[in-house]
Order: sequence, then C-alpha cells, then structure tokens
Amino acid sequence: MPADALHSHDAGFPLRRALPRGAARGAAGRADDRPGRRSRPGSARGRSGLALLVFGTLLDAVHKIAERLDATLVNMRFVKPLDEDLVIELSGQHRAFVTIEENAVAGGAGSAVAELLTSEGLQLPLLQIGIPDRFIEHGSRDSCLAAAGLDAASLNATIEHWWPDRPGTPAVRWRA
Repeated sequence: MPADALHSHDAGFPLRRALPRGAARGAAGRADDRPGRRSRPGSARGRSGLALLVFGTLLDAVHKIAERLDATLVNMRFVKPLDEDLVIELSGQHRAFVTIEENAVAGGAGSAVAELLTSEGLQLPLLQIGIPDRFIEHGSRDSCLAAAGLDAASLNATIEHWWPDRPGTPAVRWRA
C-alpha cells in the first residue's frame, strides 16, 4: 500500500484512498473523483456481486449501468501502480469483475487485473472492455468511442449481455 494511503468513511461506506500520484483532483475537479473511491449504487454492498472497475474517463458513463445492475463501481483512477490490495479485497466480495478503460484491451489495465488475479490464484469471471486491437477511423471523440464500443449505449449492451441482471445468477458467460 502506498505510504500516503488514507482510510476514512464517506456516507457510511468504507472509503479507501490510495494516492500514488499525490493528492491531485480529477480532470473534472469533482470531490468524488478520488482514487480508490468506491461508489456503491443501490445498496451498501452492490448486491449483484458484480464490480465495475473503471480506469480513466468513462466513470460517468458507467455510473448509470452500475446503479441499474446494483453493481459496485470503483474509480481505479491509476493503472500504475495498480492498487493490488483493493483488487484482492474486491475479489473476495464479488463474483465477477468488469474492467473498463479508454485504452487498448491488449496489455491494458484489464490485463494487469487479470495478471494479478492469476498470480494470487484467484478465479472469477473477468470481462475486459476497452479499445479493440483494430483500426478506429479518425473522428470526434464521441464517434471514436462509439466505434470502439465505449459509448454509454455500447457499454450497457456489452455488460448486460455478459452479466444477466438477476441477483444470484452465476456469471458464466465469457467474452470471446
């Protein structure tokens, strides 16, 4: 754990702040854009057993999905150093992970999570969402996100197809 990690409570939820790059605020300057901030939509735990680990700028787009699925939403904020303690802790509290990043899937943050889980001998379904390993046409940010399947509608469709919206249903679908 980084030397400047802090522990506190926020609205009754445990809040873990690991500040590997210092105490800088997020791009939007929001108070809830802190590293390791866990927003648990719908309940104190996210009853569905699904954790959405968001690396980067797609946090707002994923928030509504997390609320609807009653999933735990985690702002991972930094890829390096990966908050290994948090990922391991979450793996003991959830049945599946979805990593979401505005970066290449191959060798990206989701791959780092997968490597950590494997090295720790932890087995749980993991869906990695990010930029596919193919050419994306130039265009506006919104059109490029849509082409990569990273717009809100595509993220919603991908996650809901992979994770049925039924608490207690085992996550058995894997993305090819």
